[in-house]
Amino acid sequence: MASDIISASGTYKMSATAGGEIEIVLESNPTTGYRWEILSSDLEKVGEEYVTDPDREGLCGAGGTQRYRFLCGTAGDHSVKFVYKREWEPEPIRQVTVEITVQ
Repeated sequence: MASDIISASGTYKMSATAGGEIEIVLESNPTTGYRWEILSSDLEKVGEEYVTDPDREGLCGAGGTQRYRFLCGTAGDHSVKFVYKREWEPEPIRQVTVEITVQ
């Protein structure tokens, strides 16, 4: 279920098994005011958590990862689109699309 950490804008491909879960891990630092937001998804989100980088735990302003878990219910091609932005700013600084092939 675990995946590599996504740290840059772009399109990423993943695969999963129908009925299983997939985890999408995005580099994040909420102390800057930036947050990940799901723009669209045709998969059911079943969990989300922020995890501080264990090497930097206790450091003021240290970043970490935002982890999303999705249920991969049916076979086929699916996608989840994210933006990384501050709530008060109109434009995101990062955009990520994850294309998931479920078999």
